[in-house]
Amino acid sequence: MDTFANMDTTVDRNTPYTSRPWITAALSLRFNDALTYREIAELLDISTSATHKMFKRFRRTGINWPLPEEYTPERLEEELYAFNLETNLPVKKRRPDWPLEFKIRMADLTLQPGACVAQIAREHGINDNLLFNWRNLHRQGLLDPAS
Repeated sequence: MDTFANMDTTVDRNTPYTSRPWITAALSLRFNDALTYREIAELLDISTSATHKMFKRFRRTGINWPLPEEYTPERLEEELYAFNLETNLPVKKRRPDWPLEFKIRMADLTLQPGACVAQIAREHGINDNLLFNWRNLHRQGLLDPAS
């Protein structure tokens, strides 16, 4: 059990992001070692309520232990935390972080003669106001890579 107490949760740039790297360890401690939620929380240095809620989410998803091979830590976290526990409604995804090149390309498209900003926005799945903002920033030179 000491292997989990000193668990390395550092992440480098090549590691996919998970905000809860302890999920798999907690599941293992519960199902392989039969520890209580409190013992798991103490061992992994997380709150008991976070542990309890994670197991509640795990039961709701219907995923079995041991995890199927296709379950990466990222996929597991995504499925466990896709719904709000109280409302059972999907959790809102974070806003997309559009690449600078995409913003510049979209702004350039709006500056073409006869271009309709709203139509370009709809065709590319972005909000009209966002595209207008990018266009204004691009005109002012604030969207260029050098700025």
